[in-house]
Amino acid sequence: MEKKRLEINCATCDARNINEESYAKYDKIEINTAVMLIDDRSREVLSRLGAEIHAAKTLSTKDDVPVVEINGPHKITAAALPKKGTVLTVNGGVEIEKGANRTVEMYSYIDVNGNLECPESIVSSLANVNVNGCIGTYPDDYTKLHSKLTIDDMFIARAARDGKYYVGGTVSLTDRTVDVSRLTQKKVKFKTKRFITHEDRVDECLSMFDYDTEIIPAPSDCAIANGSANLNVDLLDEYGTRLFVFGNLDARGNIADVISRLEKLVVTGKITVTHENAAAIRSLGAKYKKLEIVREMTFTNVGNVRVTNEMLHASDGVAVQNCAVLTIDEDVNAEDIKNLLEGTNVGYIVGSKEQTAVAQSVCKNIGAVMTPEEYAEYKNSKKDDNTVEIDTAEYVM
Repeated sequence: MEKKRLEINCATCDARNINEESYAKYDKIEINTAVMLIDDRSREVLSRLGAEIHAAKTLSTKDDVPVVEINGPHKITAAALPKKGTVLTVNGGVEIEKGANRTVEMYSYIDVNGNLECPESIVSSLANVNVNGCIGTYPDDYTKLHSKLTIDDMFIARAARDGKYYVGGTVSLTDRTVDVSRLTQKKVKFKTKRFITHEDRVDECLSMFDYDTEIIPAPSDCAIANGSANLNVDLLDEYGTRLFVFGNLDARGNIADVISRLEKLVVTGKITVTHENAAAIRSLGAKYKKLEIVREMTFTNVGNVRVTNEMLHASDGVAVQNCAVLTIDEDVNAEDIKNLLEGTNVGYIVGSKEQTAVAQSVCKNIGAVMTPEEYAEYKNSKKDDNTVEIDTAEYVM
């Protein structure tokens, strides 16, 4: 009997209690993992089995050492001590509180798929920590707040005199009725990446921020929308007709009435518009980092897209970005493909030879083009009944 091939894809693979007989039936074993847990016995077993291991980190631990996996944000505290040698994997952001050095050092390995924030005094304890993201540190005498802070009357009332606050992302002062002098009189300090306020209020706020804080001044006659937004009636009802948007602005859809009400528009990021709306945005004299013109119907980061006549003619066409397989219905004519289809980063385009020839001229970064018959034959050739594939977060052998 022909032996099978085993492929294991996981975040953590625990092979410490592997049963050799259970895996002897496989001709080849391939393990792709972030963390591989083994001991002396399992190392010998895997060697005899001829296992091919691709691991970011391999740990030799006893079989009674626990493995903890957390999906989502996690906070490591000084009070919650793990069993010595514990392996921790976190699929999310991690916050380490002041004084938790011993807690961190009790772990034999910590794998973070996200960002990590900690006081500067913790840095010396991060030798066994792997972070697939950014590490943010702050002075120990600062109080950590959420990643975004909007200064309002409540915050000013609760802020301590000589208080020091760390905000990982953005501090904003957007409400003109807020008396910020009450905060400066308390000699409050912030450590943050950026500060947003109206340009005529910058000077009175500078004493609260470090020199390395990015100051983002908004026009004094605009309301500040702190974050990406959609250009619609609700946005104007909330902020008015003179807008400063810190982020990106989606200006697709039927927005003729909205644009006619706008007096001023400043966007720090990109404005995404359809072909129909692009001229109106330009005539407004809007300021922006980039104007991205897209089709009304856009598919992004999808496995498969089937393009039909109905889709192409529903609005101004179809755009496909980062798609594995783009299939064109047989009744879609070449002229419509030329005028109504756009594509970027497409693995395979499937259609008639005439259709794919035109599609190649309007799409960028294409892997291959095939007829439906050729693609069906290709898919069948990729099938392998002798391969067992396991995809999981944690796998225990």
